[in-house]
Amino acid sequence: GVRALADPDWRWLAAAVALGVGSMLLYARMQLVLLRGAGVATRYRKVAALGFAAHSLSITLPGGALFSTALNFRVMSRWGASGAVASWVIAVSGALSATALAVIGVVSGVLLGTRGELRDVAVALLAVAALPLGAWVLRSRPEVGQLAGRLVAALAQRVGRGDPEQAHRRVLLGLQQLGELRVGPLVWLRASGASLVNWVLDAACLAMCIRAVGGEEVPPAGLLLAYTATMAAASFNIVPAGLGVVDATLSVGLAAAGLPAHTAVAATALYRLTTLGVIGGAGWVLWWWQRRRREL
Repeated sequence: GVRALADPDWRWLAAAVALGVGSMLLYARMQLVLLRGAGVATRYRKVAALGFAAHSLSITLPGGALFSTALNFRVMSRWGASGAVASWVIAVSGALSATALAVIGVVSGVLLGTRGELRDVAVALLAVAALPLGAWVLRSRPEVGQLAGRLVAALAQRVGRGDPEQAHRRVLLGLQQLGELRVGPLVWLRASGASLVNWVLDAACLAMCIRAVGGEEVPPAGLLLAYTATMAAASFNIVPAGLGVVDATLSVGLAAAGLPAHTAVAATALYRLTTLGVIGGAGWVLWWWQRRRREL
């Protein structure tokens, strides 16, 4: 594995880096579509830079998802998004990504002759559908917002933190802003497509890493199943970047898909160097540059 990793095919490696960057750009495209669909006017360059920076925070810091969410919320608010809209975009981005990954996993399972985890896809689809449905309920039934506000105020009074009336007003304002969202079907379709292609390009990056270390082409279904299992393991980010957990899961998955063990280990290491070293490093550079220009 070390010998294969020490002398990769640079053409395949360059293709892997390009696909990894393309994957991140598609994720930024999804967020841009959602922001513009919610009425926030911003440029793709800014959203892409934020996407790279937030991704690097998420995958490299302990509890990185919290830092990434806070960064997204702060910057989107600076672009003119209300608190409700910024929260909505962040929540929808995560829900669409989870749904797209679940769909890929089910498709790969079906191609391999298994039933797939249809339950996971159903849960993810319900989570996505609940977002526009909730906005419709808030528009058509204002009393639901009033009830939610009273519940939050009662909770604030019970725990003895903050002013219950102020909490009530904030909840009502947020729900009112959320209820005013009117996002058309085309926005949902374009964002969902970008989310799906984002995962596919990242899986293709892994395939290029396999070829770069001399591995034979893995059957697409086996590759996608190993990939989706790894990304599911990565969601339990106990240590920064999922070190150890992600690497072991991906190596075992690729070996189960038919790769020799040493090739699977080398391909996993190269993929992690690409996603963490190149793409993650680029995100930190963009984070530093935007901090210097006071854009973050």
